[in-house]
Amino acid sequence: MAQYEGSYIGGAQAASEPGGWARGLIYFASSVLVIVGVFHALAGLTALLDDSFYQVPKAYAFETSVTTWGWVHLIGGFALVTAGFYLLTGNLLARIIAVFAAMASAVASFWSIPYYPVWNLLILALDIAVIWAVVAHGHQLKPAE
Repeated sequence: MAQYEGSYIGGAQAASEPGGWARGLIYFASSVLVIVGVFHALAGLTALLDDSFYQVPKAYAFETSVTTWGWVHLIGGFALVTAGFYLLTGNLLARIIAVFAAMASAVASFWSIPYYPVWNLLILALDIAVIWAVVAHGHQLKPAE
């Protein structure tokens, strides 16, 4: 039974170092969260500084003022940047916060598709990539000590 030697310690499977893929995907997710957060903050700041920059179709179901839209994106952007840096710690709470922040970003991007369609679809795709990376490989990253 030499092939099983060292695989169990005290009845529990030994923890192994995370692979390069797992670490790389979490760093990817963290970087994308920070970048998407900056994008949201810039879009929100643009909406706050110039109400006429974004044009909304007349019959939009989720229509709101551009100023409200700007504040939502500015505050959400700062939250995403914070979640992206917090994800680098590798603990469970950071992963949960990162997934919920990416989900909130995806909803905000969907909500604002009429304001800036191509841009928000790109952000939506990046949010989905972050959620996948954190959920699929987040548990493999060992918390910082």
